[in-house]
Amino acid sequence: MQRGPILDGLPSWYVMHQLSKFKQGIRGAKEQNKSEFLMHSVVKQYDNPIIWKELAAHIESLPAPDHLKLIRGNPERGKVLFAVCSSCHGAQGQGNQSLKAPPLNVQEDWYLMEQLRKYQSGMRGYDARDTEGRLMQSIVRLYSLQDLKDIVAFITRTAPPKNTE
Repeated sequence: MQRGPILDGLPSWYVMHQLSKFKQGIRGAKEQNKSEFLMHSVVKQYDNPIIWKELAAHIESLPAPDHLKLIRGNPERGKVLFAVCSSCHGAQGQGNQSLKAPPLNVQEDWYLMEQLRKYQSGMRGYDARDTEGRLMQSIVRLYSLQDLKDIVAFITRTAPPKNTE
């Protein structure tokens, strides 16, 4: 298991959008959120749009890997709860570029759970310029811990990754 998100298979538009958020300090400005704070520091050092585009294209070309399932939840119940999420992220968690909603079906379950908890606690989506993050905060705060586990179980157990071989 890796310690950060799976990047393989993420669409280039999403990679570019996130790099921009880190560069602007929309993400990564809270030192308590160590992984994002580190990413913010790295992005500032490597601020080159040409390299970012090449990197984003390369990441998109990689097949999303399979991974261990660690989160215990009820995927059937999660499917019902995911109906709210699907309006932005798509029925299979495949993402939606026009809404800037990333694909969820390529991520490891522990990472999805960690990000949802960060939205709930205000460690992510805290910047007023982060429209998508603020929306995520408002939605995720409606769910219990078990609700989130069930949603994550649905996404990672039943929604196939978009870019597998």
